[in-house]
Amino acid sequence: MTCIAVVRGPDGVVWMGADSCLTRGYVQTRTSEGENKAFALGDGVWVGVSGSAYVTNALRFGFEVPMRRASDSVEAWVVLNLAPAIKSRLQDAGVYSTEIDRDGDGWEWGTRSNIVIVTEGKIFHLSQSCLPLTVHEDYFSVGSGEEVASGALRAMKERCTNLSAEAMLATALSAAADHSHGVSGPFVYLRCSDDDAEGSTHDLKS
Repeated sequence: MTCIAVVRGPDGVVWMGADSCLTRGYVQTRTSEGENKAFALGDGVWVGVSGSAYVTNALRFGFEVPMRRASDSVEAWVVLNLAPAIKSRLQDAGVYSTEIDRDGDGWEWGTRSNIVIVTEGKIFHLSQSCLPLTVHEDYFSVGSGEEVASGALRAMKERCTNLSAEAMLATALSAAADHSHGVSGPFVYLRCSDDDAEGSTHDLKS
């Protein structure tokens, strides 16, 4: 149970936010500092992970972002290098499963997690089978609270043009927490920009 949301501002900078809810059956707990669902994956790459905490930990520890050739576009690099590297890491960590159908043929179920990737001001969605898709809108969300968050972001994009990307993100996550039982604060916010490459968190209420 999660809500990961991203908003790209007029300056091209993407902000990412994540809730702190963890569930085990009917029991709800919180992530602790250093276990955030949104974090810097490497230089110039940020991710937010919904679903399994095993996936989050597999990427947080022991993953190296692949090199990118100067001739590669960011889209080509994500599709041909980054997404396959993430899938390989999750397979090695034992958190990428392959189900077997009745005829004995294997088919991929994947990670049971959805991942948002931000790099160079672009937003990508990595599905449960690690299929990378480019997000063309200026906002996106995944997790159990995604419908509420995306609806709130869509409305604010159209009706509240004076709001900053940070304010929209904070409002959308708050709405998701109010209307989805699997979402709760405190919320973690990242400014996904090269001048904030360490992935430091921000308090948008300060």
